[in-house]
This record gives sequence, C-alpha cells and structure tokens, in this order.
Amino acid sequence: MKRCLEQVAAFNRMVGTPKGDVAKPDATVDVALRVKLIAEEFDELLNALAPNLPNFIQNNVRDAVDRWLHDRKVWEVEADDPNLPEVADALADLAFVTIGANDVWGLPGDAVWEEVCRANMAKAGGPKHPVTGKALKPPGWTPPDVEGVLKREADMASRRRPHRRGDQVTRIWVAPLHHQAPDSDRWLLDEQINEVQWWCYELSRGGVIGKRHRVDVSCAPEILEPWPRDIMPSEIEERRR
Repeated sequence: MKRCLEQVAAFNRMVGTPKGDVAKPDATVDVALRVKLIAEEFDELLNALAPNLPNFIQNNVRDAVDRWLHDRKVWEVEADDPNLPEVADALADLAFVTIGANDVWGLPGDAVWEEVCRANMAKAGGPKHPVTGKALKPPGWTPPDVEGVLKREADMASRRRPHRRGDQVTRIWVAPLHHQAPDSDRWLLDEQINEVQWWCYELSRGGVIGKRHRVDVSCAPEILEPWPRDIMPSEIEERRR
C-alpha cells in the first residue's frame, strides 16, 4: 500500500498538484475535481461491466455528482463541514472494496496497477483541462496496455502447477514458523507439510545444498527446473542411517 501511495503522490507532484498537510487536513481542496474523478472511474467500471447497455442510461454516476456539487453550492455548505474521519474511512473503504473486486474476479490487480502507473507518468508535460484542472494526455501518449497485461498474467498462471518434491522454487515468503529460515533466493522442496508449508533445503546458485527448514511456499510463484539429481538429500540421509 505504501508503494501505491508513493506512486500516486509522485504523479500528483508531476502534474503540479500540491501536497496536503497531514497536520491540517482539508477535504475541501479541489473537491469538485476529486469527486468527479472518482465518479468518472466508477462510470467506466459500470460501462465496462455492462458495455451493451443503451447510452441514455450510462454515465449516471457523474450526473449524480454534478447534482451533488450543485446542491452543495446552492445550500452554501461551509468549507469546514467535511467529517474528516468519515472521509478518510470512506476513501480507505473504496480502496478496500476495489482490491476485493480484483481478488474475486481473478484480475491481476498488482500488474495492472503498475501498467496504469507507467502510462499515467507518461503524461508528463501534457496540458491540463482549462476548467477541471485534470491532467490531459500529451501528444503521442498511448493508453496502458491492460489487455496485454491480462493475457501475460493469464498465460503465466496457466503454466503454474502444484508444487512437487524436487522442485526448485524462488521468492519464498519466510513466515515466522517454528524453524525460522534465513534469507535465500532459491529452495529445494523436500516434504509437504500442508497446503502452503513445506520442508525445504536452502540451495545456492552453485547447487550446494544447505540446511533443511520449514517454510511457506504460498508466495513462491516461480517454479524453476526440477532438481537435476537422481536422489534427494533426505534419501541420502536415510541411507546413512
């Protein structure tokens, strides 16, 4: 989450949007632009989920926001009216439920996020909308290749298989288990304990086998070539007994 916040902050600075003061938060700054941006993206989501709906019933979220902005002005809402704890909670909940939708729908949200960030940062030097102040696309700008990301991630997922004894894996998340494993970039699977935990051997790039540890392989998507030996280390140990 911290990296995402830093990436968005970098985009804001790039387009000239000043950073707010955490010591004195103010949810009235650029409020029209912010709520319109949220409404615009939500409209895009609805239209993408049901692309064949008639045009006259689309974009209704933006219309509702326009009415809210109009009513806010008519009723002369004071600048200090926002309930900041509720605003912060609602923004966090928006992020939470959108991440949840990625999870439920099987979308690679992290990979898509990186591609969208790349495309957004490519808007450097572009113009701004004269009314809303929204950063516009500069000449030659190309949209994020989300379709390409989805195809690539789906292809990678289809080639993954369940872990097997003798697999070499990388990028293991070392959980605080009974036998704490040291940092290592490659492991040799030996004995499965449950759905996510295995007994593994540390494995150097030169093929030297280290100590045996209990580790979590749920965050180890990269399965390398099988161990190129006829027998596993545990079998060697059994023969020595």
